[in-house]
Amino acid sequence: MDARALVGVFVAGVLVAGNSLPGAAAPADPVKTVLERLRQADALVATVVEAARTRDLTALRARIEEYRALMRTVAAEAKHLPADNPGTQRALEIVREATLKHMDSLKKAQEQVTSEQARAALDRAMEVSQIGHNVSTEALEQINAGTPGPPAGVPNAGANAGGGRGGR
Repeated sequence: MDARALVGVFVAGVLVAGNSLPGAAAPADPVKTVLERLRQADALVATVVEAARTRDLTALRARIEEYRALMRTVAAEAKHLPADNPGTQRALEIVREATLKHMDSLKKAQEQVTSEQARAALDRAMEVSQIGHNVSTEALEQINAGTPGPPAGVPNAGANAGGGRGGR
């Protein structure tokens, strides 16, 4: 085996064993990850509102697409938060509250735009907020009922929820 092959084997071994190495980073706390993504989504909503206020359609579309992608991820991750994590219930409550605020802010932004394209884009952003709200609400109900696990029957709550350009 030549030197390059040995390096490749070593690197592959390190990648496979990665989390078992001393000093390796521990897996991220899924609750903290969801809350950090939600914080990012809050900031994106603020930029969406500003783009609507200034009627910057290019920025509006771009920020909405970023928001939609981020909120699909939040919904998918919130759906699978471990019920035995002490922060899960509060995180789901925060997601539920934040998505209501997002929908309210997006609705107000929609009232400021005159373009049908901008209105349709804001509708799509509100749809993904609603999905996040529904997922967090159903997960909370399951935890409170003592049946932890991902919510059943929530359509399109996975990584591709609301994906594509929609029919608008």
